[in-house]
Amino acid sequence: MSELLPGLSVVLVRQPDVPSVLRRSVSADHFRRHFRLSERLSQSVLARCASRRAPRMTDLDIFARTRVAFGDQVMDFLAKRRFAIVGCGGTGAIFAEMLVRSGATRLSLIDGGRVKETDLNRVFSYGLSDIDQPKVSALRRRLERIGPEVDIDAIPWNFVRADYARRTADAQRARDAVASANVVFIGTDTNRSRLDIESLCCEKSDTMFLSCGIGVEPTKVEFECSWTLRTPMERKDEEGYGPHNASFVSIVTEATSVAFTMLVNRIIGRGRGVRSYYRLYDGNLLPIESRIKLDSVEVPSAEDGGVGREGVAVSTDNGASKD
Repeated sequence: MSELLPGLSVVLVRQPDVPSVLRRSVSADHFRRHFRLSERLSQSVLARCASRRAPRMTDLDIFARTRVAFGDQVMDFLAKRRFAIVGCGGTGAIFAEMLVRSGATRLSLIDGGRVKETDLNRVFSYGLSDIDQPKVSALRRRLERIGPEVDIDAIPWNFVRADYARRTADAQRARDAVASANVVFIGTDTNRSRLDIESLCCEKSDTMFLSCGIGVEPTKVEFECSWTLRTPMERKDEEGYGPHNASFVSIVTEATSVAFTMLVNRIIGRGRGVRSYYRLYDGNLLPIESRIKLDSVEVPSAEDGGVGREGVAVSTDNGASKD
């Protein structure tokens, strides 16, 4: 390398835009000393890197505090079950990240959209560099940075009946991912797509499916998370997503947190627990109503990945009244 150093110093000195002070101070001896030191440091760093490998999730106890909170039963469920996230916008992307940060390793991400600048006001998983990238690809990169050993199937496809009737490869992958999942989180934009996904989930009796809907208007803000099968009229109030609808980060995060807590509740309760949760705020974001629906009968155990269809309503206005 020493025979290259004089040439390198000459190139620097002869550049017309190099300041005169720099030309006076640069010398071949200076660069020799600099590069010899750099070479020794580089060899040392490379030797250390060669003796090390990227940490594996099994080597790091990153879930220690989660295990203390939830116990081995929940951690085992999250690690061994397959989850399908249908819709990777506000609630879906956050729910997927909550799963991976809590120990889930097997996820299918289904969404045919691309990241827009309007997503960044509420979705922690996306940044400026992700704009115009497929949501499922950007989200997969984010999740793989959190858990390098996660098994993620990214399917760039919108779950609409007209699309999967075409029998494209991605359409079939999406249907198969939902059909094979133990838990399906539904966070799509339209009422019809949610009903179609629920119908597909019902074809397999032991599939758990959880839906989350948010509505933001000038006079009220509301959200509902539910395990229950819904009729088109019951779903009507949940059709409030899309790039032109109002939304903000705290309500999306709160709704998704409730949904994730409902999942943990069902696992711990061995199939019994909260069936649905509804929250209403007024135009000043003052909470004015909460409605909780609880399971009234025993349902298939969460260990088998199943949920029942019956429930009993418990309304909590300021924590006092009951239906």
